[in-house]
Parts: sequence; C-alpha cells; structure tokens
Amino acid sequence: MTNTLKDEILQKEIWRGEVPVEYVLADGEVGVMNKPSAYYQLVPRMSYLPFYLQDVRDHFAPSVPQLGNDAKMWLSYRNVPVKWQLPAGVIYDIIKQGVEEQGTKLIQLTVHFEGFPEDQILQLQHEDELRFFFNHSLKEAACIKFGSAKSIITLSTSDQQDLCEAVRDCHSRFSNYQKIREKIERHAEGQSDKLPVRLFVGTAQDPLDKYKMLLRAARQDLTFGQLLHFVLPKHFPEQHNQSSPMAEAKALLHGVSPLVSCPLKFVAENASNPDFWINIVVVLPRETNA
Repeated sequence: MTNTLKDEILQKEIWRGEVPVEYVLADGEVGVMNKPSAYYQLVPRMSYLPFYLQDVRDHFAPSVPQLGNDAKMWLSYRNVPVKWQLPAGVIYDIIKQGVEEQGTKLIQLTVHFEGFPEDQILQLQHEDELRFFFNHSLKEAACIKFGSAKSIITLSTSDQQDLCEAVRDCHSRFSNYQKIREKIERHAEGQSDKLPVRLFVGTAQDPLDKYKMLLRAARQDLTFGQLLHFVLPKHFPEQHNQSSPMAEAKALLHGVSPLVSCPLKFVAENASNPDFWINIVVVLPRETNA
C-alpha cells in the first residue's frame, strides 16, 4: 500500500540540512604564544556534535601542550556547557532562536579540555556511549509510536551498526537509513495512536541551560498547531485561520516555522529525527514564562 504521507523530496532536503559551527579554544587554556585560529564545520542537523569533534580536537591539541589522551573535551556557549546528547539542529535552533533575527548564521562554541562540569553535562569518553544513547532514545520513541520496542531490540547487529553510521554520515547514507526505518516499521507489533514529541521551551532571553525539555506522547490526529495549543495554550491559542503561520511565540522545526494546519502524522513521517522523535524548539515572547 502506498504511503500518501511520505514526501521523499522533503525528507532528503531535511537530511541534507547543515548547521555552521565556529569553534574557538577557551582563552585560559591556550598554552602557546599565539592563540590558535578558529575551526569551522558544517554539521548535519540530524546528527550529533561528538561524531565530528575528533577533527576539532586535533586542530587545537598543539596549542594545549599538557593535553593528555584522557583529557575530557567539552563545549560551551556563553559560559554554559552544551549537552552533547541533543541533535546538532536542536542545539543550533536554541542558540540562534530564529536564524533570521541574527546578524550571522554561525554559532560560536568554546572548546575546553579542563574543568569538566560533571554536575551539568554527561560525560562522553567514547563514541560507543553516544551510539548507546541514540539506541536508548530510539527504543523510547518506539514504545510510544508502536507500543513496544521489540522491532528495535530485534534488529540485527549489522542493521544497528548501519543505523548509527547513517546518523553519523547523514548526507551519503539516507537510503540506508530509510531501508532500516522501513524494516523497523514493518516488524513493529502494532501502531499506537500516539507520536513521540520533544519540545524545548524557553524565551528569547534565556541562556542555553534554561530551556525546558517537555516530553509528550501526542495524538496522531492532531495538527501542529493543535499540539502546541494543548501543551502551551497561553502562548498558542486556537487558530481561526488554519493556514497561517505561528505568531508571537515561535515554534521551530528544523529551523523553520511550519503552518499550524500541518498534520502531525505528516511531520512524523517526513520531519522526525532518526530516533523517531519530533523535536520542536519553542521560543516564547520576552518577559513571559511557559
């Protein structure tokens, strides 16, 4: 049966999305006469920063003479540690709070090798830990979407490896991911009436660590606007014009504001992250609380 909700062109465009990142070494950690130049990357929106940090480490290592192999590298934005387990696109949208309102599309992250903030972010010693986290997130989403994580747990080892490699290298492995996703959906024991949604909610004034993450098992029959109304009715009243974009409070999905009339099932099919979660960044008006 043909899936009428599937829009492969849109899926590919979202998977091709990248965020521009500038990395600079923390001033207090420069161990040479001249501060090293910044390092620049284009990171896939759907992927995770740690997959791309080895090149960053190699770039700055000569400027930190006492750097050991076991030194824990971490990132911050305006003195706030960056949570590595969030997709790169979510981190970008929270920081930028709407790219069109900023003078540059770059986000500048500070690189640290000292003073790891253990009480603020999780440690990440090896990429395998990121893969484990991704699989755990995928299982959580499957329980909401299918009522069980069985189709994830029963994936072959090679499929699990291919899935993680597709998340790491989004541009060249889109078709690989689609094949595994279809296998997961085909082997799922059932289909619930819920969809996994994460909302990251803050104001235009909030620093990175003040955004609240709200988890929801949202009804499939909702529109994008109805979901926002149910979760944040104060900021997203029922819309009279269902074809209009959001106003005042801003809801970003992969950096853009969808129409309120967009069916949530369409969003889940074409714009969910590789772990099946729909990630929405909500920027509330200034001087308000969620």
